[in-house]
Amino acid sequence: NWRVAQGNRRSVQLEVSLTERCRKLGFVAEGLEKLTNLRTLHRFMVCDDKGDTRGCNIKEIKDLNKLKGELSIEGLGGGRVKVIDAQKAELKEKHELIKVKFDFEVREDDKVGSASEQKGLLEALKPPHGIERLEIWGYTGDRPAWYSDTNYGKLRTVWLLSCPSRATVIGIKSLEELGVSDCPTLCELRSMPLLKSLEIWECDGLNTIGDLPALESLDVNRCEKLKTR
Repeated sequence: NWRVAQGNRRSVQLEVSLTERCRKLGFVAEGLEKLTNLRTLHRFMVCDDKGDTRGCNIKEIKDLNKLKGELSIEGLGGGRVKVIDAQKAELKEKHELIKVKFDFEVREDDKVGSASEQKGLLEALKPPHGIERLEIWGYTGDRPAWYSDTNYGKLRTVWLLSCPSRATVIGIKSLEELGVSDCPTLCELRSMPLLKSLEIWECDGLNTIGDLPALESLDVNRCEKLKTR
């Protein structure tokens, strides 16, 4: 696996871009907190706290408030992150982020975190109010309290993928695009007055979709309980 090592920290003026194309990037070494002028961090890999793969703790992004664009936090489901460290990350203060992805899918040899642990993490990692796109992958916990926060008025796109239990969609009326895949416990989609695009795949428990007066594109597959009317 490739690593972003400590020796690469040239100065706090450095702008780093860890793009989605860095598929082999295994972890980011300790010391990211010193890059307080960092603008772009597309991917943050949650790391072990010991051994050869000891890396950057998520709390190190606390002072990286100049981050902009997109941020994908990966490896949240492997039991590596403490809730208190997630709280210290202060993700909600990264006001220039417009896309946030939370990836709870487990890696090989991971310890699988409990649903309550995952909820604690997602609760602590409340995204900033200015985000336009939110993705949640592999999440097994209950809906976090910030799902009911009405201040996400810029949020336009939400994707939920492989959330096997208690899957619910954030109740924001500004949504224009929604994608849900492999969420078998999702039973209902409420009315969304501005939604233009809806994709639903493999949601066997879904039986009700509310009014979608602005809908322009619909793709539904393998939702056995869903009935037309």
